[in-house]
Amino acid sequence: MLDKFPTAIVEADDYGWIPLHYAAYLGNVKVVELFLKKNSSLAYIMDKEGMSALHISAKKGHVGVMRTLIRNCPETCELLDNKGRTALHVAVETGKKNAVEILLKELAFQDLINEQDEEGNTPLHLAAINGSYTILLMLADDRRVDKWAMNEEGMNAADIIQLDNRLLSCEKDVLMSKWNRDNILLSLERVVRQTTKVQTHETEGLEEFHETQGMVRNTTPKDNTSPKDNPGRDTPIAKFNITAMTIFTTVTFAAAFQVPGGYEDSGLAILRKNKHFRTFLIFDCLAFGTSAAVMCIHFAITIFPEVKYPRLSRYAEMLQVPLVEFSIFWMIVAFYGGVQAVLDENDPSNLASWATFYLVISILVPLFFIFCCTMYTVKF
Repeated sequence: MLDKFPTAIVEADDYGWIPLHYAAYLGNVKVVELFLKKNSSLAYIMDKEGMSALHISAKKGHVGVMRTLIRNCPETCELLDNKGRTALHVAVETGKKNAVEILLKELAFQDLINEQDEEGNTPLHLAAINGSYTILLMLADDRRVDKWAMNEEGMNAADIIQLDNRLLSCEKDVLMSKWNRDNILLSLERVVRQTTKVQTHETEGLEEFHETQGMVRNTTPKDNTSPKDNPGRDTPIAKFNITAMTIFTTVTFAAAFQVPGGYEDSGLAILRKNKHFRTFLIFDCLAFGTSAAVMCIHFAITIFPEVKYPRLSRYAEMLQVPLVEFSIFWMIVAFYGGVQAVLDENDPSNLASWATFYLVISILVPLFFIFCCTMYTVKF
């Protein structure tokens, strides 16, 4: 069929599109293969916007067409549109996750991952500008991506992310942890300050330069990573959660089978009709359930990758904290019920009342101390 119209396959319409462009736009792999088999140079023809067939297929997310074009014409990866953008730029800008994955895996694209367009934006910059959280995670997890690259406005992707009001604070925290993990997160202010000091050295002499460099060393934090900026699953908080929940689950499980007051010969709990015993049993079950839920969530996060399931991972991590708090509260109430169940309320020594008093004091005093320390820190 194509042999009958040898010139038609290279004729462009008013938009500069040739038949191959339309085949790429529609995602028709078989037609694209036919065109390339007839004339592989068609892959290098650009429309009036400088878009090649690879750009167009990346924009639409047609991964089959993209693979065909790259396999037959790998040099098309180096083609730039009128804005100086590669196919990866276009895929990121349009939010085509599958297209981004394909291009990151292709060997022909290895040296183009950090390519900058006319405005100095890398694909990571465009992902930050468009607020594409899933693609941002994908690029941030790739060690080859230069997270430190500056665009023409003197901003890196981290600066753009911090200024973006569309992203949730928890999403920003997860993204910032990627920068902290690689020890490459520096703010735009620090970069400008260091650049200014170098210029001062060139104009005002060596002595002032050494003085300002000393100021930089004194004001630069020794550790760029903080628990707040790195809420990932490898932080001390995350490790504490799983350790604490393992202990809580074990204790509450054992308490359910070593109940206060012991058992009758029939195996039934002696104090099963006592109201405090019922309080103990109900809240012990609640504490066991919430602690077991945290453990299940922790294992779910490790099974399902954050890149593929960003929302699941994010919400799971957010849910762990309130569940830990509930588990602690339920365990305290269960302990109170168990203590009261084995004590006589009519005991003249008021042992039950004293036990309650000491339980409340042992909890409130440390909390009050932490509150006072916090207020003092905030005030001064």
